[in-house]
Amino acid sequence: VLALEILEKFLLGSNKIYERMLDIGVGSGILSIAACRLGVKEVMGVDIEQKSIEELEKNTRINGLDGRIKAEVGNPSLLKDSVSLIICNMILCELFSIRYDLKRLTNEGGVLICSGILAGQEHELRTEFFQLGFNFCNKLERENWCAIQFKKI
Repeated sequence: VLALEILEKFLLGSNKIYERMLDIGVGSGILSIAACRLGVKEVMGVDIEQKSIEELEKNTRINGLDGRIKAEVGNPSLLKDSVSLIICNMILCELFSIRYDLKRLTNEGGVLICSGILAGQEHELRTEFFQLGFNFCNKLERENWCAIQFKKI
C-alpha cells in the first residue's frame, strides 16, 4: 500500500510524463498498472517467480494495458537500459543485494522508490543509498513500515 501511495503522490505531483519505468520485483503488477494509469507510457518489470509473471500478464490483459507492461523472470542484472523512474517493493536485504543494479539502472536525476522497509531500517537504507549517489527526497511511514523516495545525483 505504501509503495502505491508514494508512487501515486510522486506521479501526480510531477510535471513530467515518464516514458519508461522499471518495476523490480513486479509481482502481480499492481504498481505497474497504477503507473500506466497515472501516465507512465511503458513499464518493464522483473521478478524471480514465474508465477508472478503469469499473474502480471493476466492482470495486464484484464486492465487493457497489453503492450505497455512487459516483464520477464530474472533479476535486475538482465536489464540493460537505464530509466528515470524505478520502483522496488522488497525487503532491505533484497534491496541491498541489487543496489549496484539499481544505481546502474537509474538515470542521473532519476527517481528511485523503495518500499517494504521496516521503519527501524530506514537509516541503514538511506545511508547505503546516499553512498551510492542517491539523495533522500520523501518518505511515507505507517504501522512500522516505510516507503522512501530517492533522487540520483
